[in-house]
Amino acid sequence: PHDRGREYSFGCSGGGQRTAQLLLHDPRAVAASLIDSPADFLPGFQEQPPGLFALLAGVPGAPEVFDAFYVAHYGGLAAAGNHSLGTQLLARGIGTPIYLAYSDQDTFTTHAVTRRLAEALAARQPAGRAQLWNTGEAVHCQLNTRERARTAIDWVGGWRREDWQ
Repeated sequence: PHDRGREYSFGCSGGGQRTAQLLLHDPRAVAASLIDSPADFLPGFQEQPPGLFALLAGVPGAPEVFDAFYVAHYGGLAAAGNHSLGTQLLARGIGTPIYLAYSDQDTFTTHAVTRRLAEALAARQPAGRAQLWNTGEAVHCQLNTRERARTAIDWVGGWRREDWQ
């Protein structure tokens, strides 16, 4: 039978962003979340763009398209920052246990994109509701081996809703 106390979310990159947005929408949606290399703080892509963006910046009209994305989806760059789990986790008191795998050397979701979430999770109380792992590797999506995934899934799977609600 289905056990509502053991529902979890997992996502990497854009899926990590969607998992973060799920928690922003409903902090009690899942018993725990596993977020890997999330596109969380979108203004970070302008502050510290990944190499791919440098290539795209040379395409005529691309900078305007990037700016228009923030306006169309969020109302502007500052508003996009307010849709970040990293900026809202502590302010909203979101208590969902979260395992965050990231790298400050990520080749796509740069440190400017993940830093705020890592800092917010490091500062949350009780500290046991967060597990942070900065691999320091220059790759995107850190849970890229069976062993890494198993470690993260075991941590997340150890939580039930009633453990923290």
